[in-house]
Amino acid sequence: MNILTVIDFHASLEKIKEQLINARKESFDPDDRIIISQSSEDTYSYIDAPGDRLIEIQQLVDDIDITNCFILIRTSNPDIKLELEELVSNYTYQTVPFEFSIHNGIYNKQVKQYSNTSCTKLWNHLYINPEGKSLACCYADARFPVGDINNPRAQSQQLKEWVTQGYRIRTCQRCYQDEDHQLVQRRRPADYSTETPDFIRDVDIRISNLCNFKCRMCSEEYSSAIQAETVELYGNDAILGTTQFSLNRPNSIERSNRFEQIKPYITKNLTSIYFAGGEPLITQEHYKILDWLIDIGHTELSISYNTNLSTLNYKGNSIFNYWKQFKNIRVGASIDCCDAAAEYIRHGTIWTDIEQNIEKIQEHTPHVKLQFTSIASSIGSESLIKFQKQYINRGFDQTQMQVNVLTHPHFLSVAALPKHHKKRLSDIIQQHITNLGKSSLAYQWNVVLQYMNNYDYSYSLREFKKRMKVLDKHRNESFVETFPQFSDLYD
Repeated sequence: MNILTVIDFHASLEKIKEQLINARKESFDPDDRIIISQSSEDTYSYIDAPGDRLIEIQQLVDDIDITNCFILIRTSNPDIKLELEELVSNYTYQTVPFEFSIHNGIYNKQVKQYSNTSCTKLWNHLYINPEGKSLACCYADARFPVGDINNPRAQSQQLKEWVTQGYRIRTCQRCYQDEDHQLVQRRRPADYSTETPDFIRDVDIRISNLCNFKCRMCSEEYSSAIQAETVELYGNDAILGTTQFSLNRPNSIERSNRFEQIKPYITKNLTSIYFAGGEPLITQEHYKILDWLIDIGHTELSISYNTNLSTLNYKGNSIFNYWKQFKNIRVGASIDCCDAAAEYIRHGTIWTDIEQNIEKIQEHTPHVKLQFTSIASSIGSESLIKFQKQYINRGFDQTQMQVNVLTHPHFLSVAALPKHHKKRLSDIIQQHITNLGKSSLAYQWNVVLQYMNNYDYSYSLREFKKRMKVLDKHRNESFVETFPQFSDLYD
């Protein structure tokens, strides 16, 4: 064995990164090894995940582009083999785990416990993603499903046991991280003093990723248009980071089969149903579900949508003919900016059509609760503020507007901006907050500010440039012409 360097497992990430970069070679010899020596226990934030530092080291190795087989971990951890295999399964694009050697020593693995890490959605919520996986909810980490469309609650019992003991589970890690940074709490803690009904009360259905938009912040998982574009750019066998997502789009027969598998959960016990996608208003199975609800006489439940609002017709039939038969409809229009910015960020948008469809909903189905559900991104936030000002001036209430901070992908997050852009955008957002007054919408913009200042994803700007340039060329668009204030990010 030719030892290139020995790295302290417990050193700062900056020091480890520096040593990895110095040890990296354009071509390694078969017996070359970088030794990473672990002298004490790792920390474990999640009961079902590898150690925190081990995950961070894997990410560094990936970023620096070193093949795993040239890394050797020296440790007393008796479970190191399982942890390394787990890294390869869910935390890296690499297929070969680090090598390891176990030396004698005591390894007391301890996982932190909390007073309440649960969420009622583990008991009474059903979420099926476009690939047919069952997740704890739409915000859960897609790498860690709780089941699939055939057995949607396969892992839920073990997860419920862990959270009732106060352990955090990795499928819910985004919620925990938001809470740690004092951001919006999406998690709904269960009350163990009362019985938690273990049956499905609300469903979130995404039978397919069928979509007519190619949004810059979206992915192949939720857009068939992006899926097709990725195949055009990189081929059907492209490796999409750590996402193990098939680039083969489901056909109509497969989607119909999924509808039949979900249908048993569409009962009169439901209190709410949420349609997203893909784009639900162009998906045949969405209309089948509405037909089924009408057939069983269950038109009192709450129905919510996340839609790009590009069309209100499907195969010549107006959605209004359906909505008029249901009493409780909420339409969340995914509008993150306006005009040319909207047409760039959400490719496929024709802005004048969006504005006309807003007017049509108000005219034909006034009982529908129309809301603008937006995400604040690095390049779209200024235009989003412009949109909100315009529609408030047109008589829309602030309560019809909701803003969530974009957290993924990191390269489009407000937290990825360099300091001078954060300062400029902070001033713009702060002025908007002042104009909004004391309101929920103002609070949500404050959360955007907190996220921007509490996180630093500036490392992802390299990916930002790469991604924007590839898509600009393929789509014949121009980032610099649309967002001249950010032209330095593109250079």
